[in-house]
Amino acid sequence: MIEKIDLEDFSDVPIPQENLDLAKKYGVTATPVLIITDSDGIKLEERVGGMGITQSIRTLVEQYA
Repeated sequence: MIEKIDLEDFSDVPIPQENLDLAKKYGVTATPVLIITDSDGIKLEERVGGMGITQSIRTLVEQYA
């Protein structure tokens, strides 16, 4: 399952607390960030920055899908 969590506010709608709590749980301090977890929510991989995500996305999908 892939889930997108918004952490930047580009509108008048505040960022949901649930999203902020997830960012805190996984130590997110910058975006964009890709975090891969197992079914229990344990972090397996993390990539930060558009280029880092783009360059590794195929490998990560093949490894974890």
